[in-house]
Amino acid sequence: KLFLFISLGVLIVFILSLKYSVFSDRVNHYFTPIQIIAFSRFPYLFNNEKTRYFLIYSTALFYIAILFIWLNFAENAHAWIPYQNMLLL
Repeated sequence: KLFLFISLGVLIVFILSLKYSVFSDRVNHYFTPIQIIAFSRFPYLFNNEKTRYFLIYSTALFYIAILFIWLNFAENAHAWIPYQNMLLL
C-alpha cells in the first residue's frame, strides 16, 4: 500500500509540475524510492534474457551518465569530490 500511495503522489506532483515547478522539484526527492523499485523490477516484465540484460545495463549506463554529467558540469561538484563519509573513516 505504501508504494501505491507514493505512486499516486508521483502522479499528482507530475500534474502540479506544470504550474508549480519549484514545489514539485523539492517534493520529488521524497519520491525516489518508487523510482528505485520501478527500475529494479522493470526487466522482469520480459521473458527474453537478452532484453533483460539490455534493460539492466541501459539503466546502469543512464545513471552513470547522469553522475558523469553532474560531476563534470555542476558548480558545486568540488564539494563532493573527495567525499568524506563518516561511515568509511
